[in-house]
Amino acid sequence: MSALPDPTETLSGPDLLTYEHMAAVRGEGALEDVYVRMYNNPSLATLVGSLGEHLRYHGRLPDDVRELAILHVARRTGSPYVWAHHIGPARGSGLDAAAIEALGRGEVPQGLSAVQDAALLATGRVLDMEPIPADVQDCLNEAFGAAGIVELCVLVGHYRLIGGFVAACEIEVEPGFPLAPF
Repeated sequence: MSALPDPTETLSGPDLLTYEHMAAVRGEGALEDVYVRMYNNPSLATLVGSLGEHLRYHGRLPDDVRELAILHVARRTGSPYVWAHHIGPARGSGLDAAAIEALGRGEVPQGLSAVQDAALLATGRVLDMEPIPADVQDCLNEAFGAAGIVELCVLVGHYRLIGGFVAACEIEVEPGFPLAPF
């Protein structure tokens, strides 16, 4: 597929406002290329961006669990773009460096907390489109409630969507981001 154009110079009115809001929330002044290209369909970019904003900044999952799940999605789906954009937040979340390295190698990290381990197992099940085992669901429910389980499932789907869009549109990792180890 040919690269989608950058439509941001033509944005106006509500589309420009949502673009500027998304850039401000993410604290970068400009959006990542995935959202820039997605703005070829501003209404979808706004919806997808709002979901990502909610999951990342207003969700109930703690940062370490959220970033562990996102990195697992990135590795399992082969999305270096998602990995590159979440390795920094994963490190900043307090996620153990050895766990991050193991994920990058496609291995199950050792030394995770029971909740982190349950989240990782649940993430794999969602990716495989299989039910979450009862004991894993019980652990997650105790930690985050049913709303947290729903959030984790939606988080996995969201980053699978982002990874698929990036792959389909051949969006490169922007300069300055670390390369994925896969």
